[in-house]
Amino acid sequence: MSTPAPLTAALTSYEKSYDLAYTKALEKMDGKVWYEPSEAERKAVVADKRKGRDLAYAPTGTSLQAGKLMSEADFQALMAKRAAAVIRQSLPTRSWSPPLHRQPLHRR
Repeated sequence: MSTPAPLTAALTSYEKSYDLAYTKALEKMDGKVWYEPSEAERKAVVADKRKGRDLAYAPTGTSLQAGKLMSEADFQALMAKRAAAVIRQSLPTRSWSPPLHRQPLHRR
């Protein structure tokens, strides 16, 4: 079974127009990065957008609502800021304090 000639011509025309549109979109988005937020970030952004409308609102939503199209430099700055925050949180902190005065040890 073969494809009829009109359908083959239509498919070829569609492929050409798709390729042109895809190339145009790539040129338009050159140097841009899509930031895909984590689930917690996505829920927070969507909840802020819908705050006050629903009393019993469970924040869900898509990353298209919370994601961003940003330049590569902005994306690198965001990732560096996050890495610094993670490092800062992982540094050991002083969780104890020495006693103010020492009591003498009693020998038996």
